[in-house]
Amino acid sequence: MTPATPDTLDLKLLQALELDGRAPFSRIAQVLGVSDQTIARRFRRLRTTVNLRVTGMVDDSRLGRAGWIVRLGCAPNTAARPAAVIAGRPDTHYVDLAAGGTEVVCAIRPRSSRERDELLLERLQGTPHVTAVDAHCVLHAYYGNSLRRLRKISALEPAEEAALRRARTGARRDALRARRHRPGHAGGAAPPGPQSADRSAGGSRPVRDGREEAPGTAPLHRRALLRRRIRQ
Repeated sequence: MTPATPDTLDLKLLQALELDGRAPFSRIAQVLGVSDQTIARRFRRLRTTVNLRVTGMVDDSRLGRAGWIVRLGCAPNTAARPAAVIAGRPDTHYVDLAAGGTEVVCAIRPRSSRERDELLLERLQGTPHVTAVDAHCVLHAYYGNSLRRLRKISALEPAEEAALRRARTGARRDALRARRHRPGHAGGAAPPGPQSADRSAGGSRPVRDGREEAPGTAPLHRRALLRRRIRQ
């Protein structure tokens, strides 16, 4: 069975999920002007027909990790093994055989300069049957990231994309605020203690059981609580 070609709404849903993979269907539906059930139905259909998956990935460019295109020249009938080893590395994005199986072409993004030097200057140079190593650093991606296929199609209207970005920013801000005010969080408000402070009509001394306490006469449990908070 040939999968149906995605229509405009499908492309808008895909681009919305690319902007925010955690966006609830209700938010996407509100921005696109359709019902929650329509978005959920379209998502299920895309999962079935085109194997749609939403996966979170680290944007290595924001971490200062440079990409490298590496080409290995190998002896005849020996390129498959180093290609398999490179494919098993977590920093490998792409690997393929070329030149009739005598070359390995791969795209890697080492996590540090130490790992880069170790791979390019030591491991690959000393790999058996590897006769040449050409490495080129990627200075600029002319197609990819913000210029991916969905962005080139621009399925979302500028107002729709701006609304989804604002909603994503607001959701992150609310989540951060809730985390900061969670009981026991270092940046949150301290949980209420067994007493309150009377700040009305000039009252400024702690009050306990309706009686004002004189300075320096805090109960022992209150002193212990203060000491515990200071230690934390």
